[in-house]
Amino acid sequence: MGRDREYIGLASILLQLVAAPTALSGLGSQKDGLSTACVSRKVVVGKIMQSHDWFFLVEEGRREAYMLTSSRLVQAFIGKKVRVFGTLESPHVLAVERVLEIL
Repeated sequence: MGRDREYIGLASILLQLVAAPTALSGLGSQKDGLSTACVSRKVVVGKIMQSHDWFFLVEEGRREAYMLTSSRLVQAFIGKKVRVFGTLESPHVLAVERVLEIL
């Protein structure tokens, strides 16, 4: 039963990522506000999940999820509650700079 919920949650994350195809594919233009100059720093609390070679952060208390780009920094924290510091490269892509486990 718990495993089913994880798959449903992961499917939800993937659907959210698909909803922003121009941001993820790098096809965004200056008109859509997603130029490389529009990155912002972000701190997010949530749980790190993995699907194959992809890592995601599901934000605590919200229905937001982020695809994480720095897999070597997050591998040790899969399934744990963490605080992630990084740069928001698009609405759902976070380049990880640092990860702290919340006990």
